[in-house]
Amino acid sequence: MALLILATVFVGFARTYYLAGVFHAPLPSLIIHLHGAAFSTWILLLVTQTSWSPPAAWTFIAAWALRASSWRGLMVTLGVLAATDSLVRHGGPPGLDAKLFYVIPMTDMLIFAT
Repeated sequence: MALLILATVFVGFARTYYLAGVFHAPLPSLIIHLHGAAFSTWILLLVTQTSWSPPAAWTFIAAWALRASSWRGLMVTLGVLAATDSLVRHGGPPGLDAKLFYVIPMTDMLIFAT
């Protein structure tokens, strides 16, 4: 399941982030780069952690989980900053008001933080 999530993230963001140079889609700001890197690392942590076989690695997994959980604060901060950056640039899907779209990532960050 973690590998499926990794594949979905890569395919979903290939055109606008991972392969942006190939598709001539430059990223709008540094905050979007930081956001993309942090959230990509989170997915890689998920894949790494779920690939270990318990119970032999349980102590190591617990220590890793504590480190990974500290990453959440950074992710929430970068998520809010990226959403605000998108609002300032009037970003979002075509045909959807930027202010209305802003509610979606902000709600995601609230749910994720909770």
